[in-house]
Amino acid sequence: MNSLELSILKTVAYFDVFKYPVSRNEIGYFLDQKYDEKALSKALNNLLSHEVLFQLGNFYALSNDANLVERRIEGNNAATDELRKAKKASAFLYRWFPFINGIGISGSLSKNVAYKDSDFDFFIITAENRLWIARTIFIFFYRVACLVGLKRMFCLNYLIDEKMLEIEEKNIFTAIEISTLLVCDGKDVYEKFFKANQWVENIMPNYSPRFSEERFIKPAVFRRIIERLFNNEFGNKTNEKILKFYQRRWQKLSAKNIFTPKGFQLGGMVVTSHICKPLPQHFQQKILNYFTERFENAKKTMSEKLYFKT
Repeated sequence: MNSLELSILKTVAYFDVFKYPVSRNEIGYFLDQKYDEKALSKALNNLLSHEVLFQLGNFYALSNDANLVERRIEGNNAATDELRKAKKASAFLYRWFPFINGIGISGSLSKNVAYKDSDFDFFIITAENRLWIARTIFIFFYRVACLVGLKRMFCLNYLIDEKMLEIEEKNIFTAIEISTLLVCDGKDVYEKFFKANQWVENIMPNYSPRFSEERFIKPAVFRRIIERLFNNEFGNKTNEKILKFYQRRWQKLSAKNIFTPKGFQLGGMVVTSHICKPLPQHFQQKILNYFTERFENAKKTMSEKLYFKT
């Protein structure tokens, strides 16, 4: 088995974790090496001939299950309307909420997939040393949104500030999340973000940053007033006090070792001056473990078929 075939298996195995068959173009986009079309065709055909991969219409998967394609197409179709709504939600947040300088759509929706009651996950970049003020103002709004049935439309999946643009964990999970991130607002900030994370090109050399249609959104008066009130030493101290509050609160929650039905630990968050994100050893590590298992099984299957062929 050559290196290109291994790269293809790695890509298909990763998305198999999510029961998501991938197209030829998607395989090329996520490969961990440069390639040419002729070599890609040859490698795909070889994997298909050994029944390590299966072609399901225009898609490729590790199992010969047509239901996977049906599920994918259903998710893709639903994402069209959901993406439109998410872009509107992004514009609303960017216009009204202080210190939110960049917003991108992440999670399944950034991969053009949506299912019933899917959340809108946003990757937020705030002004330096204002992450916790921005998050606290948002939380007040979020509680109101929950009361009127809009909870799923405003999930701040991951927050960093402009001081901490480089993502610490550098692996296939974070690389794919960055490569599929759909930037809605704050293009200038996100250009700095992608520059700070050029390591992604070492894992996925065929990717390019994704920007939604360019739009100019004028900050609302409320946002400008709040930013002026906190752009001083008082703002620095307030941000620090809020940070310490959440550090104490989530430390206590984490000590209780309580998990939600989806497997998230209550209080299981990375909480620093410049970052607010889920602990990587939970969801992220689970995905990496599932991926490794599928990839190793696919390699084993290929090795066995080559052995018995000889």
